[in-house]
Amino acid sequence: MRRDMNIVYQIIRQIGDSESRTFEDDFKFDKEVSKEKLHYHLIIMEQAGVIEGSIKAYDDGESLFYSLYLGWKGNDFYETFENDNVWENVKKYFKNKGMEVTNVPFDILLEVGKNYIKSLF
Repeated sequence: MRRDMNIVYQIIRQIGDSESRTFEDDFKFDKEVSKEKLHYHLIIMEQAGVIEGSIKAYDDGESLFYSLYLGWKGNDFYETFENDNVWENVKKYFKNKGMEVTNVPFDILLEVGKNYIKSLF
């Protein structure tokens, strides 16, 4: 299984958009995401310091997550892409270069997003 930055983006947006200090809801995605794929993304995002919280996996394939919140990197990503227009334009930028945003490394995606915002001023 590999990281999908569209899933990362949607997870960060939902946690960041939460009205409470921690995210306790079910995630909603624009395309179907399996429980295994969701769990994988939560684990690697926690390992990278993008999100924090409690994430548990069980032998039956179920996972439990609660008290999720954005870490330092997650807040940077959220603030960079909080405006959907920035996200869509960065996706177009990579598509014009023959790439899909799903495979772009986190730090590069974040830097291109910041550069896009700077270009607006």
